[in-house]
Amino acid sequence: MDCPARLAALLAQVRTQSGSMQNLAPDAANAAGVLRLAPGVVRSACTSDVDVAGALPAGVTCADATDVQLSAVAADVSAGWRVAAWYFVHGATAVHGAPCGDLRFDADLGIGSTQSWVSRWYPGSGSYKVSTCTVGFVWDGQRESRTQAYVSIRQQFEPNFPNTCGDGLLTPGESDVDWCVGSGVPPTVGLCAWVR
Repeated sequence: MDCPARLAALLAQVRTQSGSMQNLAPDAANAAGVLRLAPGVVRSACTSDVDVAGALPAGVTCADATDVQLSAVAADVSAGWRVAAWYFVHGATAVHGAPCGDLRFDADLGIGSTQSWVSRWYPGSGSYKVSTCTVGFVWDGQRESRTQAYVSIRQQFEPNFPNTCGDGLLTPGESDVDWCVGSGVPPTVGLCAWVR
């Protein structure tokens, strides 16, 4: 992660998914960690990252690990962050397929835009697409809190990043966030280095 837009997009997901890092333990479906990822996703990350694999108990391989063992890896703070970074770069494609890809490049678009619904044909752009590719192509009742988290986190890195108006929510028919009068125009593409 090498720019504020990328960091804000990832950290907004983490903040919402894990309750600001307060809920890393596995749930009833064994989803765990900073992005609340399912064991199958953790297994994929495990086969790609030696440090994630190293978090398994001695003698257990990624292929042999149980869902409970994989959830414990995701719940480990260090390994959980590595799994989240893997997901951000590779996992969204593995889990959701097109149009989800390397989320760093979607994050480069800033806050982006969306409509009141998402689909594979219109997943949104920018941080909205990052949210869609993290949550999936379903209704996301936390979309507004993800948007507010994105703006708040982005402002930690860039104090002049504009606030959204009022509550920051989308109104019916809008395709982008309201930007407050006098706060300038929304940031544009080109803020991040195009690095793989």
